[in-house]
Amino acid sequence: MKSSRHKGTRGKHPAKKSALEELDQIKKISKEAKSQKPISLSSFPFPEMATSALNGEGPIVEAASAEGAKKKKAVKKGKIFASPAEISAIINRVNEKEDQLIVKKRSKQEQYFNKEMQRQTSRLQKKGKKEERIQKGKDILKSTNSTPSTARTKTPSRKGGPSPKNKV
Repeated sequence: MKSSRHKGTRGKHPAKKSALEELDQIKKISKEAKSQKPISLSSFPFPEMATSALNGEGPIVEAASAEGAKKKKAVKKGKIFASPAEISAIINRVNEKEDQLIVKKRSKQEQYFNKEMQRQTSRLQKKGKKEERIQKGKDILKSTNSTPSTARTKTPSRKGGPSPKNKV
């Protein structure tokens, strides 16, 4: 029989594994919240939020149900009073933030991809224009019935000395 601690995360994709571990932590937190004991921030799955709460700011502090001095003391001790609903609200808020970041990252990647595509197409267009010019040149040469121009056949006159015709 499997122990309750090990929830079959072995051999799973790292992202899936971390998600499962995060889910376990969330369950643990909601359990603690139901017992109305202050929840330790170290067990909170989002460390950056825990640190902001220790500084007395951020959504954890906003969502803390205990009022006044009690709330501040709990936060200072690295613990928080929050109901399961509030915790789920915090988690949703964090997920929203993460989604926004993902969307931002994705849009940046798309922008880069679009720029790269534009560069590729412009490169191809330039190449196409160059090939067109070369083809036009070839067509012009063909249309002159491949007779070489007189300027090419003319031998340049040599300076000085007798002309080659007069040699005996």
